Amino acid sequence: MTIFDDDRSGLTINARIAARTPAEHRAQEGLGTRCIPWNELDVRTGEIVGLVDEVVGEVTLAVRNAPSTPRPSRSEDDLELAAFDDLIDELGQTITQSALSVLEKHPAKQVSRELGSEAAMLAALKSQCSRPIPATSD
Repeated sequence: MTIFDDDRSGLTINARIAARTPAEHRAQEGLGTRCIPWNELDVRTGEIVGLVDEVVGEVTLAVRNAPSTPRPSRSEDDLELAAFDDLIDELGQTITQSALSVLEKHPAKQVSRELGSEAAMLAALKSQCSRPIPATSD
């Protein structure tokens, strides 16, 4: 519900989809919001379900039509992709070994293997988002 000191107050219907890319975020800007003023709510109650469907459809279509962001692995040649697969395997082993080492020493070592696994994945994602991966020299 929105409350202002003017005639914009009312029941606000808003839809958003968690954006995976900046393009998906931008595609939703200014979309997916409808408001029924308080003084019209009794008369327009029957519209609410339709308005929800409308805003959900609006943002879904916008996100679906947002330009895709190509991943670097999609544009490399076969030799680079083979190295990429090896890199994934080696990084996976390193992350697993590091995570097990931390879990053995951490006061929360009584957590389940699944919870420890999830914590390791989230830590890797959080770490990747907070600092850039250094470029390699050719």
